[in-house]
Amino acid sequence: MPVRLLIRISLFTILFSAFGAHASDGPKDKAKLFAAKQEYLGGRYQAALDIYKELYDKKTEDPALAYYVGECYFAMGLYTHSLEFFEKAKTLNYKGNPELNLYLGRVYHISGSLDKALEEFNTFRGSVGSLQKVSDSRVDYYIAQCKTAKDLMAKPVNVKIENMGDAVNSAFDDKSPLLSRDGKSLYFTTRRPAGKLSIKDTEADNKFFDDVYVTAWSEDEKEWTAAEPIPGNVNYSEAYDACTGLSPDGKQMLLYKNEEFISQSGDIFYSNLGPTGKWETPVSMGPNINTPYYEDGACFSADGNVMYFVSERKGGSGKSDIYMSNRISGNDWEKPVNLGSIVNSPEDEVGVFMASDGKTLFFSSNGHNSMGSYDIFKTVFDKGEWTKPVNLGYPINSTRRDGPISFNADGTVAYFSSDRAGGTGETDIYKIDMSTNILFAKPLVKKKKKENENEQTGLSMIKGMVIDFEAGQALETEMGFYDEYGQKITSIKSNIDGEYSVTLPGDKKYEIRIKVKNYKPYEEKFFLPIEPDDVFQLKKDIAIHRN
Repeated sequence: MPVRLLIRISLFTILFSAFGAHASDGPKDKAKLFAAKQEYLGGRYQAALDIYKELYDKKTEDPALAYYVGECYFAMGLYTHSLEFFEKAKTLNYKGNPELNLYLGRVYHISGSLDKALEEFNTFRGSVGSLQKVSDSRVDYYIAQCKTAKDLMAKPVNVKIENMGDAVNSAFDDKSPLLSRDGKSLYFTTRRPAGKLSIKDTEADNKFFDDVYVTAWSEDEKEWTAAEPIPGNVNYSEAYDACTGLSPDGKQMLLYKNEEFISQSGDIFYSNLGPTGKWETPVSMGPNINTPYYEDGACFSADGNVMYFVSERKGGSGKSDIYMSNRISGNDWEKPVNLGSIVNSPEDEVGVFMASDGKTLFFSSNGHNSMGSYDIFKTVFDKGEWTKPVNLGYPINSTRRDGPISFNADGTVAYFSSDRAGGTGETDIYKIDMSTNILFAKPLVKKKKKENENEQTGLSMIKGMVIDFEAGQALETEMGFYDEYGQKITSIKSNIDGEYSVTLPGDKKYEIRIKVKNYKPYEEKFFLPIEPDDVFQLKKDIAIHRN
């Protein structure tokens, strides 16, 4: 017998012996089992499932096949189906792998059956043979999450949550909502089919690639219109196009793109809103921001001069960390700085959003004290340091994947995505009424006594252009905003087109101060009104005279 053939036969004998004596009526079934395992190990879960199901349908009382089918469903995020087959494997007394208890614990955990989950986790923990195996399984991590979930569910926070419904959500993943500053447009990422670009990621989960959609608020109907693909060239690729952040003036969008030969392991891009109302072809943020590692989840600060994002680059505290970068000018950014180990856990931090107060940062994480999968947290930049992240609590967070989140200007309304049970599809977008539970560093809604009644007042916006009076050209310059007592509130920069936008508490007096080399100093006092039911917008164009 040739040596090469002998080696091949021996290899197959070793591989097939790993499956044990089950489900096999002969060499053909053994070959199928081997092929299914290879598909599973290669991340092609649907292909593996198809083969396992074919075999299972012939032998429905085979505990190992029930386990393998459940394993595929779990990897695909189809937890209801995976629970059915894992429970069947347990009923059939499957002994091939102690991880059955671990899987059952995780599915019970995800579904909110926390006591059952803890029972399975503890059974698994007692059945494995070494501390190293316990550590590798991360069972203690899951146990801690279950205990956190029990604690938080026992004291729910006072908010109202509602699903955004069929106008926004679909039978597919709908996630990462971005609310425009004026509250009139809601952008989000979806994995629904989108015409000629309806292509599936067959190398991973066999779902459609990401695209960016938008829905508009109808003042007449008092509801969101049916979502449509964002106009322009954002969704030009046949790969992942996902929105992550929006500039304060709503004219620049931050995006995640992962396109072969264009991005590396997933990069951050930006797109500008053109004069015709269409979004332009995305442009990479460049080497100061993007690396050969994964970058995603970028957002702007309230004044647009700082960018926060996540990256898996070397030197972080965990798997993906939050970084910040200061704007140099235009679309040039400084070398990023890691936010540090107080904010960044040994796990993943993703989906960043900076509130309009300029100091409260929201993000999702499966570290810290998560209830399960990813929870939404907040941290506040106070006295030069970031505070310890705080879990937003139940029912904002669940035992499923929650976040990213996006707030309106005054923090009374938020939108977030979650794959919790009861939605329209896989992941849905939800609205939170936050009016009784403001989460910003300082309350952005205050009570003002008027005519013996309490009425709410909040934030307003001032925006416009800064131009050279003599030449009529746009000026990119720093602008200082002061209160009526001369205390500096914030400083921002007008962009390359001279445009600026800043959100401030309404019903107050302010002063703008601008100093530009070769120009006369500019100072102007103004009053910023409010609107009871909306964000007031004051338009103010500024002309600077030369010396």
